[in-house]
Amino acid sequence: MSSFFGTDGIRGEAIDTPMDEAAAIDVFFQQRQLHPHIFRLFGEALAMNIDLFPGHGTTVIIGWDERPANSNFAKQLTIGLRLHNCTVIHAPITSTPVLHGLVLEHDARLGCMITASHNPVSDSGVKLFDSNGMKSLPERELYLSNVMIQLSAEERPIESEDEDILGLPERIISSQESAQFHQTWLMHRISQWKQHHDDSYKMNIHRPFLIDSSKGSAHTWFASFFASFTGIQSSEVSDSANVLNDQCGAGELKPGDEWTIEEAKISSHAMIRALDYASPGTIVGGAIDGDGDRCFLLECTDNGFRVVDGDKLASMILQPRQDTEWLVAMSIESDLEFQNFVTSLNESNKTEETAVGDRWLGHSLHGKLDRCSKEFDILGVEDSGHIVMSSNTPSQRPSVVGDGLATMMRCLLFGSIQNDIKYGKKQRISIPNPHRERWSTNSELYLACQSMSIDSLQKLGYQTRSRIVEGEEDLLLIEFLNGQARGTVAIRNSGTQEKTNISLRVNRLCEMESIIGLLGALESVLRSAFS
Repeated sequence: MSSFFGTDGIRGEAIDTPMDEAAAIDVFFQQRQLHPHIFRLFGEALAMNIDLFPGHGTTVIIGWDERPANSNFAKQLTIGLRLHNCTVIHAPITSTPVLHGLVLEHDARLGCMITASHNPVSDSGVKLFDSNGMKSLPERELYLSNVMIQLSAEERPIESEDEDILGLPERIISSQESAQFHQTWLMHRISQWKQHHDDSYKMNIHRPFLIDSSKGSAHTWFASFFASFTGIQSSEVSDSANVLNDQCGAGELKPGDEWTIEEAKISSHAMIRALDYASPGTIVGGAIDGDGDRCFLLECTDNGFRVVDGDKLASMILQPRQDTEWLVAMSIESDLEFQNFVTSLNESNKTEETAVGDRWLGHSLHGKLDRCSKEFDILGVEDSGHIVMSSNTPSQRPSVVGDGLATMMRCLLFGSIQNDIKYGKKQRISIPNPHRERWSTNSELYLACQSMSIDSLQKLGYQTRSRIVEGEEDLLLIEFLNGQARGTVAIRNSGTQEKTNISLRVNRLCEMESIIGLLGALESVLRSAFS
């Protein structure tokens, strides 16, 4: 049985070609194309099984970002929900963290954010939240997927007049209301952070500070909010983009990206091209992705600029509160030295490792909320810029949430950078448009790559072991060790885009150069298998 869901919800290329529901399911699984029928099926499956989710009532809030297909997708999702007596509220043109917050503030049973995050504007998808603001997990997603497929085999016609009525929500939360809620929530969170910080840490922030909201919902208001709140002159650079995520935003950047001054001037990326050089270590800009749940900062180097990734953002949050006991959840793609850094700050700090995806960070930490701040504080981190922090909404609903704007403001207002932190090294190779079905734990391709990796590493003198990680069904993850030198090599299908990723991580005592050849060999095998 196949699931419609990947790492972070359902995603695919938006289409509206006339076809029936069975055909819509076929093109999704075969070509990753997303038809409006999928949203009606999803709405029906949710409404019919709403009692599987925590909370009470039948209210569902649907939010979406500014992608061409999304208003129609929202209508079809609403039809599916209302066919089975759900009450639906719309929040058009908003962000994922705001949808999360609105679910809590309105005591809704579910929230659906129609977005494909950092994917191109031609894609869309949906992320599912329960009444606690937690994203869905694979077991329930697989069950819902099965219900959707069963429904597609049934006759369930609706007259066009009834479609128009069923597609209407009970209430609409305007984009202005959503923006105001986000601002109120940010100010509330900042007032809470102030209780635990003094003024001894001051970031070196360039004026004007450049903000890149990826032409998402924040691009109309965040730069002026940031300037009025911090007193730091700021400018939004994504206003010039043609559409959401087009040569702008955090989705166009990745950990490890660097540019010389000359390279930055000719970059196709709106923010990188607009950066002004300052002294090394100066923070010159901040970028969020299209749906607003992750963040990167940009800092000056000796001869240009580089991305400040999620691991480094988390270190900026942790350093000023070294007397606090922390529980830090980190994904299997975080820097191998980051765990040592966390425990070096305070011997009482604890770490947990999770699958890729901020939902795993959230679920790892959510169960500790009742003890959070009484005994310790919590933080979740992915190097992709997802930073998950504890939060009370303005009405004091507790949760853990990833919010790119909150991350940016916490790091810049209360963070600290220590340049003597030693990081390991990472390298990733992405192979686009693969035949994803050829990569699984039961495939000959998987076993061949596993054998190649183990043989190669053992010939270099490393001890090896394969690992299984909850939530990563088809992940190949091999740890290798030689004394204090250690690393991991991994292969996984991306859960958000049509690509397969090969990644290598080593700590600073491990010679990456001797292992690079393995990545090239794995890439060659995969490209040949996917061609």
